[in-house]
Amino acid sequence: MLGENLKRIRKNKRMSTRELARECNMCNSIISNIESGKSKNPTIDTVKKLAKALNVSIDELVEL
Repeated sequence: MLGENLKRIRKNKRMSTRELARECNMCNSIISNIESGKSKNPTIDTVKKLAKALNVSIDELVEL
């Protein structure tokens, strides 16, 4: 669910994976891997950075 939510929220905010990666100070491939489901268990620090960059709560980002 995290990957689907991340992609939906990112697209609603009209951000590219590259823009989000820059905001989070991480590699674009990390975001792509989370969105595609290749990375199923990102660290809590990664989730916090993503939520902050997207201006959403962690709960909203990971909701089931």
